[in-house]
This record gives sequence, C-alpha cells and structure tokens, in this order.
Amino acid sequence: MIYVMSDIHGRIDLFDAMLDKINLQKCDKLYVIGDCIDRGGGLQVLQKIIELHKKNMCDLILGNHEYYFCVNSKYHLNSAEIEEYQREINQRTIHREQEQQEEKYTSETMADALSNLFRSFSKLNNAIENNNRVGELQKKINTSINMSEFCSYTTEWETFSDWDRMSNDERSEILDFLSKCVEEKYVKVGDKSYLLVHGGLSKENEKSEQLFVREDFYMNPVDRTVLKEKGYAEDTVVVFGHTTTRDINLNKKGIYIAPYKIWHDVENHNDKIGIDCGASFPHGQLACLRLNDMKEYYVTNQQQFITPIEKMNGIFGKFNFRELMKNNEE
Repeated sequence: MIYVMSDIHGRIDLFDAMLDKINLQKCDKLYVIGDCIDRGGGLQVLQKIIELHKKNMCDLILGNHEYYFCVNSKYHLNSAEIEEYQREINQRTIHREQEQQEEKYTSETMADALSNLFRSFSKLNNAIENNNRVGELQKKINTSINMSEFCSYTTEWETFSDWDRMSNDERSEILDFLSKCVEEKYVKVGDKSYLLVHGGLSKENEKSEQLFVREDFYMNPVDRTVLKEKGYAEDTVVVFGHTTTRDINLNKKGIYIAPYKIWHDVENHNDKIGIDCGASFPHGQLACLRLNDMKEYYVTNQQQFITPIEKMNGIFGKFNFRELMKNNEE
C-alpha cells in the first residue's frame, strides 16, 4: 500500500498514532510530503522518518521548513558556543589593550630604533591577526543571533532545542539524510499517476520554487504542459501540502470547514489533492491518504493552542506570575 502525509510539524504524538492507525507494514511505502519539523515540535518526527527510511518503508520529500533548517543549521550557535566565542573575544581585546599600553619606546641609539621597529612590525602582524579573529568570531555570534529572529518566525525554536542536545554523529546523520531528499516524487499506483510535491507544481524551472508556491498553484488548473515537459503523464494528479485545506476552502469558496479535511479539486477534474489538514493547529488533524483506494485517515489534534503553555514552561522554566506581580507592585 502507498500512503502520503504532509505537514506533521513535529507532532510525534499524532505521527505515532497515525502509524498505528494505518498499521504500516514492511511491504508498504509512506511518503511524507515535507514540513515534518518545527511549529508543533522538534526533530523527533524526522528521526522516526529516518528510522523507517532505513527499513525502506518511508521517504521524505523536502518542504520549505526542511529547506530553512538546512540553511539555518550552518549558522546556528548554542548558548555554550556563544559564551565560548565571547570569552575569547574578551581575552583578545584585553590582551591587545595591554599591548597598546606597553608600546612606549625610547630610542637612544640606532640599534635601539631598529630593534623597536622590527618589534613593532611583529606586533602589528599579531594585531592584524588578532583583529581578524575577533571579527570572525563576532560575525558568527551576530549571524546566529540575527538568525534567531527568523527562527522564531518559522517556529524552529523546538527544532534547534533538540539540535543543541544532539551529538555530532546524530547531526551528521540528519543533514546527510536531508541532503539526499528530493523536491518531488512521481509515483504510479495501478493505472494512476501522482506527483508528490510540497507546495505545488510551479512553472519556474527551479524545483525549489515548488516548496513555496501557494495560490498560483491551487487556485488554477494544473498546467499540463509543465507535466509534459517534466516527462510525466498529462493526467497526473498533483498531491501537495504546505497550504492548509482550511485556507484553500476559505480562499476558493469562502467557507470554513472544521475539523479540516483532505481537499480534492473537483472543479478541475480532480487534478490536485491537498492533504495539509493543519496537524499543529486548533481544529486541525494529521491526515493520511492511501493512494491505492483513496481511503482517508485522520488523527485529530486535541490541543487548543499551537504551543501549549505547559510545553513552554517545560522548556523555558516555570514563571510565578503572582510573585512577579507582587514584586512589581513593591
């Protein structure tokens, strides 16, 4: 059996429940169409996908959140690394200031003058190397800190919290796995053809554009010429995630459907299927579609918030708001 899911967004609880529901077997294949990380959790879903991939039971098609993670992980520094770099910057700065205070020469002879000149050249070279190192470390710190704003925007904070606790071997395994994931997958199930892609089919030549496309894709019929140019059957059905079916129904018909359901584009001869049912959102569900017979499976998200306060307390520490207010009043 061939199954497809998308946009699990770190919800390992929903993912495990769905695997139990579909009773995934060794002879089955699950395709996760991107965005298995961030927002609702960290890297546990991705690690589970890697385990299943080793058994040839699951493949991951890249989503925009995996794309962002691969880029951001190159510049991310954990707190200990930032502290270590800042300590070296401070030490180098203090040492340089001390050297500058000692650079007071009195030249009574030509020999003394030449000796002091050679010494000043050596110190100048050391100072240049020192300044370059300080600049290099400061740039790394600034880049990591500036990245944290984007990390918050893409809700990667739990992902990098997991990342910071991992060994170098675990990190290498994840990055190596992601580097081999493709942006699209063409599969045939019986006499039907399906193109699995995260955002949708894009007219742009760059496959990475398909990670981000939204309205231009789902608001219009599938471009058959693009399918033909890619070497796919012209009646291929595009299965995608990225945009919740809540937003698709609101934008196309102005209706709100909850809990969210898998969307079939009946207006355009069922040429596309949206399967992002907002797993990490209130009223959302993790959806799974079995391509062999179009059977739909759902695991409902019972949380009322994307990030419950209990989870935030567990990561950032518990706040005593009454004590805080009392201190403010005093």
